[in-house]
Amino acid sequence: MIHWISGVASLINGESQKMKTKSDGVVAWLAVNSAVLYGLWKDAEWATTAVKAIAALGLLSGGIMALDPLKGLQLYGREVTPPLSTEFSLLIESYGSILAGGAVMMMAHASGTDVTKAIGYGFIPLVLVLAKSVFVTKKYQQANMDTAPLIGWIVIASTIIATLCF
Repeated sequence: MIHWISGVASLINGESQKMKTKSDGVVAWLAVNSAVLYGLWKDAEWATTAVKAIAALGLLSGGIMALDPLKGLQLYGREVTPPLSTEFSLLIESYGSILAGGAVMMMAHASGTDVTKAIGYGFIPLVLVLAKSVFVTKKYQQANMDTAPLIGWIVIASTIIATLCF
């Protein structure tokens, strides 16, 4: 529902144009979200399949953003000139992990996983993206950012995953 509201607001206030994003993608995303919301509201037989489909789409786009921010932005129709700044790249990677985490949580719950465990699964993309950016690509260090709070978040999120999922 939040995606739907933010999509409508984006079209009304011209946010898509301000962000140099084509509004066609926003309209398509609204149509998909509307179909899913309608199915859930009417308790349609196909609603669970629709939730799984939109979760798969969110996982795909979130995963692309988390792994390759430039490709992720281009996927959403954003006009960008490479290379991305390290800070902007980190922002898009983080957004991708949030999108992927929500998708994992939706997919898990729609597949019959207990809500509590599904929430735990939703934290996995966050841990993976933070660990990649801190320990593998070292983008936070390149941006002269303190990694101690991020390592703290990795520990907290890992604890949540361990507590809720195992």
